[in-house]
Amino acid sequence: RTTNPISLNMHGHGGDTAVATGFIDSELRGAAMRLHTRKQAPKEGEAPEKPSEKPDAPRYVPTHQDYLNFLVDSQHVYQAMEDIVNSRSDLAMF
Repeated sequence: RTTNPISLNMHGHGGDTAVATGFIDSELRGAAMRLHTRKQAPKEGEAPEKPSEKPDAPRYVPTHQDYLNFLVDSQHVYQAMEDIVNSRSDLAMF
């Protein structure tokens, strides 16, 4: 049995890595690094830093109500997905 080599160290936190090949490690990674700034990806980031639109704006801190709203919204989304999957025989395996 043969296996494709994969990267064992995706975040650059040390450790051994195998030779990585394929679309994810070449084209997609390159495109992602072009979108990251040096602050986000110190070794590979290429995008210029953007100045903050409101440098003195207070940082948003979510409340319990915000979290509750998120959970309720998520429940509606997942229920809709369940309804769709359960209504189609070609999706029965899911």
